[in-house]
Amino acid sequence: MTYNYNNSRPVAIRPARSIAVTSGKGGVGKSTLSLNLALELRRRGKRVCLFDADTNLANLTVLTGLVPSHTLADWLAGEADIDQVMLQGPQGLTIVPAASGIVEMIDLDEEQRQRLIGLLRRLEQEHDFLIIDTAAGIDRQVLSFLQAAGEILVVITPEPTSLTDAFSLLKVLHRQGYRRPVQVVVNRAPDFETARQVLIRFASAVHRYIGLKVVAPGYVFDDPQVGVAVGRQQALLELFPDSRAGQCLRNFTRSLLQRSGPSRSLSDWMEAQQEREPIQRLLEDHDGDWVEEVVERIRKEPLEEVRLWMQLFSSTWQQRLDQEAGKRSEEEREQGFLAAVRFASRLGRASRPDRQPRRKPLEKKEPAG
Repeated sequence: MTYNYNNSRPVAIRPARSIAVTSGKGGVGKSTLSLNLALELRRRGKRVCLFDADTNLANLTVLTGLVPSHTLADWLAGEADIDQVMLQGPQGLTIVPAASGIVEMIDLDEEQRQRLIGLLRRLEQEHDFLIIDTAAGIDRQVLSFLQAAGEILVVITPEPTSLTDAFSLLKVLHRQGYRRPVQVVVNRAPDFETARQVLIRFASAVHRYIGLKVVAPGYVFDDPQVGVAVGRQQALLELFPDSRAGQCLRNFTRSLLQRSGPSRSLSDWMEAQQEREPIQRLLEDHDGDWVEEVVERIRKEPLEEVRLWMQLFSSTWQQRLDQEAGKRSEEEREQGFLAAVRFASRLGRASRPDRQPRRKPLEKKEPAG
């Protein structure tokens, strides 16, 4: 498959639905669910690209038996073609190994960023779904992917540690400004009633103490066939499509397709992050909490009060600019004013359509004799 990674995008094309699959702790079956979700979407005729965003474990290549020869880092460094990075998975599934480099753009130069955005836009046009298998926990890269994706799918199990870690993940995400609904799937449930009770308790706690809405597209039963498929490095839906867990995964995928995802894309988020990076660095480098407190008050206080605050901020900032300008000498201000006048006059002459070429002054001729 050949990818065109120029930085142009037809406006009329709807981008792929991007779904970040995550969990509060490892070992809950997140990567297995990501892989089988992607394959079931393929079986239903959808074009799917699967990102392995967990560079520490790289579970997707292990689960499929694929061995990548290059990563996105090699492509960005100019050491590999994009065709050498993309892997062809089962049933025509496109797999991107080590995709966490997409969000960690701090060390990329401008050319690399633009190439990456162009690649993402092309993938968003050529696929219907981008499934992002993130790492577990509240790592910065994980939180970045969750903010970037159009949808979040949190995988939990009935184990108390899974529930508390997932709750902590959503709490941190909410503090960073996340306000959209969260999809939650209960994995390895022994029966339907257990899955229902776990989901009710978890959704209630998230809504009450965090303020996020939880959507439940389904659940997956505990099934020994999953372990067999993992041991053979094949997807469950390839080996045992009619197994107990396989039927749950198919029902879960059907439910997910019935919901329409938000019209946002990873490439748009990435471009927005480029503009926000100076602000983000300010928030991260500042020792005090006053910045976060001000932002939080702006989010929550009545709009009329916020409007008055913004006027006060603007007025105070203008006063400071005037004070800084007043520190310059009179001669500096005069020279700056004259330079501005000369520039404006040249600009005005150049913009006139009837402007005639400037004539050279006539040379004075000395009288003969």
